Amino acid sequence: LAPNSKVTQPKWMAASGRWWAAAAAVWTVSSMVVAVAGAPEVWPLPADLVKQMARGINLGNTLDAKYEGALAPPAEEWLFDDYVEKGFKTVRIPVTWGNHTAEFPPYDVDPVWMARVQQVVGWALDRGLVAIINSHHDKWLDSELFFALRLPRFKRIWEQVATTFANCSSNLVFEIFNEPHEMSVDQLNTMNSEVLAIMRAANPARVVLFGGLGRMNPKWIFQNPDAMVLPADRYVAVEVHSYDPFDYAGPFATRRSWGTADDIAQVHAWVNTTQAWAAQKNVSILYGEFGTTYLQSPLTGRLEWYKVHVDAALGSGFAVAVWDDDGWFGIVNRSTRVWNEGVLQAMGLGKRDGAP
Repeated sequence: LAPNSKVTQPKWMAASGRWWAAAAAVWTVSSMVVAVAGAPEVWPLPADLVKQMARGINLGNTLDAKYEGALAPPAEEWLFDDYVEKGFKTVRIPVTWGNHTAEFPPYDVDPVWMARVQQVVGWALDRGLVAIINSHHDKWLDSELFFALRLPRFKRIWEQVATTFANCSSNLVFEIFNEPHEMSVDQLNTMNSEVLAIMRAANPARVVLFGGLGRMNPKWIFQNPDAMVLPADRYVAVEVHSYDPFDYAGPFATRRSWGTADDIAQVHAWVNTTQAWAAQKNVSILYGEFGTTYLQSPLTGRLEWYKVHVDAALGSGFAVAVWDDDGWFGIVNRSTRVWNEGVLQAMGLGKRDGAP
């Protein structure tokens, strides 16, 4: 998904002292992520964790921007209080690592950046939320031509991330790579296999998410049902994304209505096909990105679109994580702390008891 183009000066650039202090605190305060101890002796299988994850949200355009603050206001702790208050159980935290990693061996990740990611993950875990971190917008790897040359750097990044977060609870999930679409199938399988092995060295039972090519759209899975190699690993699950139909849900939409019987049937069709594939492969599914832009409204079917997708996915045993980016797909305005209650209610969240 292409991020929106709104650019503002990040708050931490204007008040860098606060950001650096927060980063230092992650390394020194025992309650932060690096010091989390007491991981459960029996870790939940993906099927159990997916039930717990239920309805989630993405912290989009934030740690996945070129620098935090470039596309949306920096993450603040109040967001996670709101996530809990609104009823979300999961927060997917997209992270771009390449901008903060050395270009040459040993490919060290900037410790200040690692600390910032730890802090944000800690806000989620401290509130009992499931947190997902990934490699997002690291497009430098997604190249059939340069994949082999760049894979060692990518593996070294995940080695550092996996080691840093190894002591976190089972509520932390790793997602290897967001929306691959330029690498080959063989390269996808190589990446998944080799990165999973790195993760397992320090995280033997953490849930790890694989995604298919075609930007993780389930249509790619239907067209290539056996292409993505799923290992004999009980803790691997699969993530899918959809903004279909893109001429309705995407930026610069040209279609201005959704909600016919055929529209709804198409959603149930791909969800049912995904469920059947997952059952055959014995894997659990996260519907990890979906949404429509503010170009649509209740009058053009926006709320019905959300409701149908969430109900269908949850009804098939998937967990969901709606895309929110403070931009095209914004659900909460981070400047005013105002939520789109219509979207929340369409997802089965937000205000209750008939409140407007």
